[in-house]
Amino acid sequence: TTTGGTYSSATFKSLPLLNPALSGNLLVCGYRYGSTTATISITTDKTQTFTDAVHTSDGTYTTGIAYLPNTTAGTLILTGTISTTVPDFHLHCTEAYNVATSTPVDGTPAITTGVSGPVVSAAAYTTTQSNDLVWVYVATTSEFCCNNFITDFVPGSGFSLLGVDPTVNDAAESLVWGSSGSITPSMRLDSGSGSYDVGVIAFKSASAGTAPSTGPRIACGSVTLVSTGTTSYQQ
Repeated sequence: TTTGGTYSSATFKSLPLLNPALSGNLLVCGYRYGSTTATISITTDKTQTFTDAVHTSDGTYTTGIAYLPNTTAGTLILTGTISTTVPDFHLHCTEAYNVATSTPVDGTPAITTGVSGPVVSAAAYTTTQSNDLVWVYVATTSEFCCNNFITDFVPGSGFSLLGVDPTVNDAAESLVWGSSGSITPSMRLDSGSGSYDVGVIAFKSASAGTAPSTGPRIACGSVTLVSTGTTSYQQ
């Protein structure tokens, strides 16, 4: 839901998780904001700090991926603190279990900038072991708010679609990949023919973390701070 707000820029923004995180699970976040030089630190209300896996600037925005393995049980609030005031901040996060709790990243996280839609592909990503969790973050760099809405997000072959935001044109997808070697993730964004940054990271599988109990559980969420002229929106 989008509501009128007073924010047009921010140096920090908090994301309340829709469920408290379960013990030992992985949290992974894609982020984007309107600066080429500002840096970000993501922390939790349990005093844990995310590792910034990769980030890059496309000349206008910074897009990146950060992760936290072995999350403390009950974690509920994530806070992104930015080194200077920036507009157009977005944080998009997912929780997963059965991911290694120490040195969990497999391969080299990467972000490909300026990819033209509606079908966007990342650069080939190479893993060294099977059953990795491959996580992909797609973020617009041309239509941040309120124009050229995406009408349909279609995950790549074998991937599952995670949280999406058609207002600011970003999404995430994941795959537990039963093989190893080179993989090239993609996503189709109908009515989203602009330019996008595509980030990819893979995590090693392990018998770790906590599976959710039976019943509904929402394991992804996002927060957006959008400035459009004299009107601002907070999602």
